[in-house]
Amino acid sequence: MSSAETPERRAGVWKTRIDEAIHDPVKLRIMIIAALLMAGYYFVCRPLDERILLTGKRLSREVKVVELAARAAQLQKDYGVVSPRVPPQTDAKEWVQYVLDGIRRLPVKMRRFDCRDPKPFGPLKVVAFQIDLEGTFFDLDKFLRWLEGDKRIFRVDDISLAPIRGTGNLNMRLTLLGLSG
Repeated sequence: MSSAETPERRAGVWKTRIDEAIHDPVKLRIMIIAALLMAGYYFVCRPLDERILLTGKRLSREVKVVELAARAAQLQKDYGVVSPRVPPQTDAKEWVQYVLDGIRRLPVKMRRFDCRDPKPFGPLKVVAFQIDLEGTFFDLDKFLRWLEGDKRIFRVDDISLAPIRGTGNLNMRLTLLGLSG
């Protein structure tokens, strides 16, 4: 900035340029179009952009609610299939009797049977058993098939087989879980 240029002189230069632009029809049209575009952006696009962002947030929240409702409906449908296989309000003694009755029907020899108290598993309870059985491979297979096809829900959590020397039989040690209401 030179010493001859003062703020008043710079303002006069700008006034002259604006005056020339106003009298030139092409420049005037460009200025009016630019002013209308800026006003349109400021008064139309910005408020709409904010509303679009809010609507997007609301939409994503509603989509999550719908997905959650669909998941809940699917869980209710799945529980409807499983619920007949879950005995209501059974205690450990009833479970022990039920499993012992299943073992007695098969030609296997029980070596050990431990039962733990039911533990909560969500709205249901789980009863755990430690069982050692002795028998032929096919007899032990029948026991496992009984567990698999039974009307109650069982889960074999851990299983191991070991031969018993001199007898031709196997020792099966398993951790069994039963689901109750």
